[in-house]
Amino acid sequence: MNNNDEAIDDDNDDEEMLTEMMSSEMYLTPLGVLKHFEKIWTNEKEVLTIYLAALRSPQHSITHVRNNPISLFFFEVLPGSPSKFRPSRTSLTNTLRGATNEEKLNNLWLKMQITVNSIFDSSLDNRSGAQVAKGIRQVIEKKEGLFRMHMMGKLLEYREVFAKKLTYPELVTPYNVHELRQLILNGPDVHPGANFVELDDGTIRRLLPNNLSQRTAVSKLLLTREKQHSNTALMSTKRVYRHLRTGDYVLFNRQLTITSTKYTSSYVLPAEKILRLHYAQCKSYNAVFDGDEMNIHLPQNELTRVEAAELMITYQHFLVSKDGTPLTGLIQDHVVAGTALTMGDRFFEKSDYQQLVYNAIGSNSRRKIRLLPPCIWKPKQLWGEKQVFSLICLSLNKNLFASAKIISTILLYIQPAKEVSLNLNSKSKLSMKSWPSEPNATNIDLMADTYVIIRHGHLLSGLIDKAYCGSTLASVVHCYYELYGKHCAADLVTAFSKLFTLFLQYYRGFTLGIEDFLLFPPGVSHRRRLINECRVQAGEKALRKTFSLPDNSNEEELIDEFAKAFCTKSFDERISKEMDMNYKTSIDEYQNQIIKKMYVKFI
Repeated sequence: MNNNDEAIDDDNDDEEMLTEMMSSEMYLTPLGVLKHFEKIWTNEKEVLTIYLAALRSPQHSITHVRNNPISLFFFEVLPGSPSKFRPSRTSLTNTLRGATNEEKLNNLWLKMQITVNSIFDSSLDNRSGAQVAKGIRQVIEKKEGLFRMHMMGKLLEYREVFAKKLTYPELVTPYNVHELRQLILNGPDVHPGANFVELDDGTIRRLLPNNLSQRTAVSKLLLTREKQHSNTALMSTKRVYRHLRTGDYVLFNRQLTITSTKYTSSYVLPAEKILRLHYAQCKSYNAVFDGDEMNIHLPQNELTRVEAAELMITYQHFLVSKDGTPLTGLIQDHVVAGTALTMGDRFFEKSDYQQLVYNAIGSNSRRKIRLLPPCIWKPKQLWGEKQVFSLICLSLNKNLFASAKIISTILLYIQPAKEVSLNLNSKSKLSMKSWPSEPNATNIDLMADTYVIIRHGHLLSGLIDKAYCGSTLASVVHCYYELYGKHCAADLVTAFSKLFTLFLQYYRGFTLGIEDFLLFPPGVSHRRRLINECRVQAGEKALRKTFSLPDNSNEEELIDEFAKAFCTKSFDERISKEMDMNYKTSIDEYQNQIIKKMYVKFI
């Protein structure tokens, strides 16, 4: 009976506690939370052990933890500073709020709990005006934390050399045994070399860097069988863990990548001391050149090497798998160079024209490069900038247009010989508003390069800007990917990048200085006139729009309406907000006029 009575009393206490919690807010002490968790542990022990690995440990050094694992999440003892450095404060009890000792004890308990929480996370201390030291979380997190500031490579100017540390287990065969023996003799300190050798029984033997005799003995036993395996029909093959070398495929990803293509593969180039990332692949990794870490993973068998070479190579990830939008495209300086090259105001002599074409496609040419005829014959033969673009894309057809040459050369060469040429009508990203024009000009869009026209692989009109060489839908690169495949699209991006780089180096190097942002004297006077006009008319326009007054209303009428709205007891804040919005809109109109005219005419 006594046990039943105690159980009934406990149930009644729980019901009273639950009723009190639901009726009003209350502070749960750590003992109350511990008691609540103990009951959850009693009822849901199996579920908790599945989700919380700490509760599955069969051995605990502390007795009460072994009997009740939930107590792992609660502190009963917290180390404090010695009393010598912690002087007593007799006035503490006088400053505590509370009428009774029990209330003071609870308040002190609450403060102690907040202090313990702030040791781990100082942001949990919400006391106003309290100076709290950094918690463990604040010491570790963010770039200024312990790991990223003091233990990561980039912030310590630490360069990792991984060619000797990344190894590939290569099978020993009669065809490569001489090469692998030389790698073993080179050892772990000479590149290309080897770090380990896996024997027939699966044991791995480490190659000692200062013991040439040990490495020589191991290299002579590569094709010999162990005695215990001499009569075995199926025998394991030795493996040599050689260094990473030229031609290997590695997986490349940016640390904490959150984009759709997390991992792509690249192959190792000879004599490189840095990780070279092509501009066209920056969007795939969300790379912004701010010092983020990049990770390298070396596949460990032939199957993963084939997957890296065929499935995860960079040009296989031209489109996002989510919605099919392009990821590969040129950025930054290449976009500027493409726009400057195709503006229509530049002509090249024969030697310059051939130099641009050969630099873009000559080093990797698969067939003869047939140049286009010049677009100007007399008094001197000159090739236009668009002719280089067209020839790179397909084989030459002499009956086609010959007016746009430089860019056309690239398009005509990259395209497969027996495929139909590209035809494209579209609009450039650079709008007509960016070009100076007469106010009454008609059909000015047809006379400028705002529309891109490609016929049979020849660029006849338009600018090759970010909309056509960048990672955008319906760009020239995207069209080549859909029409001719991923290899042609990759070759086109490569040719464009080489062409635009050479053009910037030898024909159109650009930079920005203070003088490039200074206005011409006519621009300064024009800007001052617009600013003075804004000071006089912006406020009046805002008042007329707010109070729905006609345009010919004079200043006295505006003042009267303003006084009626703001100088009476029936003041409405909505009118004030509306007037502020109208005033800002009026100022924005003048600001847009200043920027538009200054950018086009006076810079």
